[in-house]
Amino acid sequence: PNGADEARFKVLPENEVKKFREKFSLEQARIILTVGHVSDRKGQDTVIRAMPKILEKVPNAHYCMIGLPTEKGRFQKIAQELRVEKHIHFLGAVDSETLLQAVNACEVFVMTSRHAGDGSFEGYGIAVVEAAFCAKPAVVSNNCGLAEAITEGETGFGVPENDAGKTAQAILKFLEDEALKLRMGEAARRRALAEQTWEKRARAYDYFLRGLL
Repeated sequence: PNGADEARFKVLPENEVKKFREKFSLEQARIILTVGHVSDRKGQDTVIRAMPKILEKVPNAHYCMIGLPTEKGRFQKIAQELRVEKHIHFLGAVDSETLLQAVNACEVFVMTSRHAGDGSFEGYGIAVVEAAFCAKPAVVSNNCGLAEAITEGETGFGVPENDAGKTAQAILKFLEDEALKLRMGEAARRRALAEQTWEKRARAYDYFLRGLL
């Protein structure tokens, strides 16, 4: 599997996180975050469909998406039909500083990618590992490479693709249980630093390839 950059992604002080919240008027929000191309394959619409159930329990939950907003129009229409559009935010492409602030501001990182009609699917969840460096637990699709980026039940939860109900249940575990969120977020950070940096991955590749030679 791939690694991620622990020098770039890290836990920020609260004053830096506050800048992001103020910039996007999310001061009181419980933020759910996805980073990736806003597209059918990335499956952000599954989280949007999960929002009605989430909002029943956590009325100040907000879903933020960072990435090229290719499917913004279609996904906005879904949000409007479900009457959750005020809790959905398409932030588009952002600079590195804003990205790091956003990851630190979220309660949970979510990536509900699906197998696309052309046969493509998520190979590995680098963005999930980047969030882990920031001590954030994750909810991910469990039938692709994203499952390798978490330790089930310890650093995150896997859910079936396209299942808005189970996605909502998994997200709510973190939004409703602060101790669980913090414990699994810290576990994600420990695992990422121990196993998922580029240096650790390079050493593993080197060992493997030398064995083949």
